[in-house]
Amino acid sequence: MKVPGLERLAREYAVRRQLPAIGRGGQIKRLIWDALVAMRGHNGVDAELVRGLFFGDGAAVPGPDPFADGVLAIPTVTQSAGELLDQAQARSGLTDSRFRERRAAAAASFAAFVVQFCAAADQADPAPPVAAPPVAVAPVAVSGTAGSTAGSTAGDADGADSAAEPAASLPESAPHAAARWPRQGELGPVAAGSGAPEPGEPGTAGAGPGDAGPGGALHPLRTGHVDDGERFTQLLSEAVNVTIVGFTNENLTATLATALARKRAALNDPEAFWGSLRIVFFSNKLLDSITDERPEYPDRQEAFRQRRLAAIHGRRSVTVFLRRIRPTRWTVYESPFVPPFIGTLFELSTGRRLVHLMIRHPQRSAADHLYLEVDETGDQYFSSVFEAVVHSSVNDSKVVAVGLPRADAFQPTGTRYRYNVLRDGSGAVGWLPYVLVVTWRQRASGAEPLLQLRTEVNAARALDRLTHLATHVFLDDPGDPNGSLEAALRTVFTLDGEAPRRAARRRLYMEAGEDLPGDLVPVATDRYLHHDKEHLFFLVYSREVPGDFQFPRRAGMYPVPLQELLAILENQALRKAALLFGAPSMPRRFHAAAVEIAALNLILHGHAELAADLTRAAGQNSGLGPDLAARVHAGIERTRQTWFSGGQEVEIQGLSGLHYRAFFTRLLPLYARLGVPGAAAYQAEVGADQERLAAITRLTEIYHDEELMSAIPLEL
Repeated sequence: MKVPGLERLAREYAVRRQLPAIGRGGQIKRLIWDALVAMRGHNGVDAELVRGLFFGDGAAVPGPDPFADGVLAIPTVTQSAGELLDQAQARSGLTDSRFRERRAAAAASFAAFVVQFCAAADQADPAPPVAAPPVAVAPVAVSGTAGSTAGSTAGDADGADSAAEPAASLPESAPHAAARWPRQGELGPVAAGSGAPEPGEPGTAGAGPGDAGPGGALHPLRTGHVDDGERFTQLLSEAVNVTIVGFTNENLTATLATALARKRAALNDPEAFWGSLRIVFFSNKLLDSITDERPEYPDRQEAFRQRRLAAIHGRRSVTVFLRRIRPTRWTVYESPFVPPFIGTLFELSTGRRLVHLMIRHPQRSAADHLYLEVDETGDQYFSSVFEAVVHSSVNDSKVVAVGLPRADAFQPTGTRYRYNVLRDGSGAVGWLPYVLVVTWRQRASGAEPLLQLRTEVNAARALDRLTHLATHVFLDDPGDPNGSLEAALRTVFTLDGEAPRRAARRRLYMEAGEDLPGDLVPVATDRYLHHDKEHLFFLVYSREVPGDFQFPRRAGMYPVPLQELLAILENQALRKAALLFGAPSMPRRFHAAAVEIAALNLILHGHAELAADLTRAAGQNSGLGPDLAARVHAGIERTRQTWFSGGQEVEIQGLSGLHYRAFFTRLLPLYARLGVPGAAAYQAEVGADQERLAAITRLTEIYHDEELMSAIPLEL
């Protein structure tokens, strides 16, 4: 609550209560103390925390009839705000981050209660209110029509005459109306920190006498549409634990990012995260059984395909977002059974639980679907159903093989979870099997390579680089999903084996949303050595894509002519050379190898003179000077490549991993065989240049030297 608003409420409250003349600070202090006393009977946990933050341990709270003697005595505070804060956290027993969450939620709850407190005071007689038993105040219905609300008041036990009244109005027969505070749980969204709802606020449905839960607490109903995602985002940012069950969750990533940013800003903690975040997706088989086809696609099969693509996009974008953050408190599941609902369970730091249930309309777009928001029931019914859905689902933490390369095959020797591999700086050892699918299509001018731009929605690392489709070989790729782990580990992965082929087909399906016609053609195996994480053993295939097939726009698949690829590679070679000027200290032998790698790549892309100067400078005691660095950076600026993708300009950082290191040994010869325009001629040109041919031979030798590449702390 902003200070001017609080000052206004305090001033109006002082006038209403006919308090003695006191200054601005005294009015605010009076309002806070009286509101805390009133709040104690409705949300004692939050009231106790806020009381300690403002008034400390020594602030005695009056008994059950706090206003019996008129004006309450306000305790004297002798400690600083910092001391009060430290004491409150010590009493809570919570960690710094958890206490910040708890404090923010309590403050939001209290701010909302103050608004209700003052609104009730405005309805009261000027005389001090007495502690009458709290009674239900019926909220206004969604439609706003008379007769649509229900509830009871102190002067109207059955609620028959009050049904058509606004929530803020009180019958004449209700004495001391200021004491009619809403019960805990009755405020609905207010306690979640979204602010007090105004009378007649859309989305707050009436709750009748039959809606009372255990202890008489009401469970109000709130409604809204998916396209107005502010409510969902706000609850997500305030919740401590969240469980989400959805068909596709295709737009969830942006909401998670916004909510997490708000949470971290509110707590002033850049590492804040949910205590638990669980997200359940439908399996592909379930997606094809849903009957609410997308209304924009009259073809049912195309509607199914679009839903599958949406689910793939949703799951991948969510997981790559969470992998970049990398706390351990999130899990993605796949449901093999149709859940009884789709929706979200929010658990707030106050202990309150809110449920969003999604109602999908078959003839409306996803943005126009309706959600219902309700409080958890006293018997925790909704929570138990969410738990049942999670427990019947399959953890999506895929298992990948780890092992050793054997000539042109890979021998698994153990397993790791996908989310725990290829982490920058992890220092993990071992080899992981990977498939690479070189996609292309036939055009009148010849074969056209299709590469994917790696972005924040489809990749966790190596962003803004181009790549053919690549993925892990999972332990369920070998074949029988019910087979034992031991049997899978006995499977040797070869180019002709079923496991890598299944992985390759799975990877292409992720972008196409269907099984495309055509066969995988084995190309070769290769190896990629990392200095700070697991090495990769690649099984490379080529796959022709039908000429009339179009990948979805958000797949980021682009036809890239050879000349453009070569320009991107030239810029990347210069960028790699620039890494040497800020390289960490390393033994002379490894530094010399790093310089040699950078120089050889410069030679391949027409910068032989710059390569010679780089090698010469590295051999001198003075090291690489500023003049040489300026020449390298000038070359980077001259060859910089930008694309317009996803509605924004993207600076291309080069080709990904193996594509860069093995372009001249794997991709260029393959492009020439496929008939990519200019590939055969360029390959012949390189083969006739002895300096470049020698550079390729030497680079291949260094790139496969595990001792050298593991010791150079740069991705060259």
